[in-house]
Amino acid sequence: MTPMNQINPDLLSAILADAAIDHEVRGDNDIYVTALAFNFWIRLDVERPILIFSTYWDFTDEPSELEQLLCINTLNSDLLMLQFFVGDQSNRLYGHYALPIHDGLDQRQFLRIARMFAEIFRSSISSDEHGHLFEPWPDEPEIAALAPPAPKMLN
Repeated sequence: MTPMNQINPDLLSAILADAAIDHEVRGDNDIYVTALAFNFWIRLDVERPILIFSTYWDFTDEPSELEQLLCINTLNSDLLMLQFFVGDQSNRLYGHYALPIHDGLDQRQFLRIARMFAEIFRSSISSDEHGHLFEPWPDEPEIAALAPPAPKMLN
């Protein structure tokens, strides 16, 4: 367990590097993680003391505000760990998780939380129930391309 007074972006960066997780330290207290299921930021808030994991993804232009809020309510009630919300840019789903570190930081827990955060957020925007509300994921083919080919006629 690393004591709170030793937790800093350099230590967090070293933990991520030791786990072969691509990332970049940005500014004084931010780390941008790019090698897991979804890219996200980790911010060290030394005043509270917590680590804040956050990310976002855009809705398509089609869902109404009500549809967005119903989606967010469902995600908040069905998925563990993350808090979902619409922020300042109303066409964007945000995900947030705060990891308290006032008693110190367990490196295994930190890595587990990082992996879970990315996986849960990715699943929230790609689920069968809500995936159609969000912009497509860049590395996935369009749904039409996944449809099975029409059966060949015998005659």
